[in-house]
This record gives sequence, C-alpha cells and structure tokens, in this order.
Amino acid sequence: MSALTWIASGLSIGIGFGMKDIVSNFVSGLIILFGGSIKKGDTLQHKKIIGTVVDVSIRNTTIKALDNTMIIIPNSSFLKGEIVNLNYQDTRIRVTVPVTLVPGSKVKKAKKIMLKVVKKHPNVLKDPAPNILFKRFGQLGLEFEVLFW
Repeated sequence: MSALTWIASGLSIGIGFGMKDIVSNFVSGLIILFGGSIKKGDTLQHKKIIGTVVDVSIRNTTIKALDNTMIIIPNSSFLKGEIVNLNYQDTRIRVTVPVTLVPGSKVKKAKKIMLKVVKKHPNVLKDPAPNILFKRFGQLGLEFEVLFW
C-alpha cells in the first residue's frame, strides 16, 4: 500500500507539471477573449512577427503574417511578453520603410521621388501626410525612413 501511495503521488506531480501549460493557455485565452485587447481582424506585432489576427480561441491565437504564413501562438505567451496591437483604437496603421541612399546621391531629388511614389499609392492616406526622416549616417550611405499611413 505504501509503494502504491508513492507511485500515485509521483504520477500526480508529473500530471500537475504537464497540465500547467494547458491551464495557463486556457486562463490566458479567457482573459484575451473577455478583455478585448486582441480581436479578430487586429494587426499585431509579436516579437518579430507582424500579421492580422485570423482567429482567437481558448488555447491559442492564429495570425496570418505579412508573408502569408499562418502562425499559431499559445495565448499564455501574450500575457508573458509584450504585444503591440497596431490598430487597437484606430484602424489606421503607420508603415515605416527604411531606405539607404548611396554616397553621392542627390538627396533632395531622391526624397522628392520617394514622396511622389508613396503619394501615388491608392491605399496611402493623405492625412496625415507621408513624411521622410533622416535616421543616421550608415555604413552604406545615408539612412532614411519613409513614413506613411
């Protein structure tokens, strides 16, 4: 009887450790579902992944990344780490495109061309207006960021 008690207690500890992640994902899923911080259609940045939320369930959240891959993220990882919801209170999303101009480039002309191209795109908003910011002198040339909504 004593040996059976030790075996049962060992199994209970093992099952408890195994269930820890499942329970954590379940509780996190309830918090996400009822908290409203993440919902279907939101654009999220989680670590280095940017994508649109396709589904939120009790155990995990499915995100369709910009390269069209589907990523299934356990809900507990959202509560442990940082989540950037790019359109939490606003449907507009700011896009940042890094551009490096080689030494000797005509900066004013290049900026004019970049702005012209961005403003032509049908999905770019006119207000707020697109902008180009100088970032730094990089190893390969002048580094800029093209910002648009």
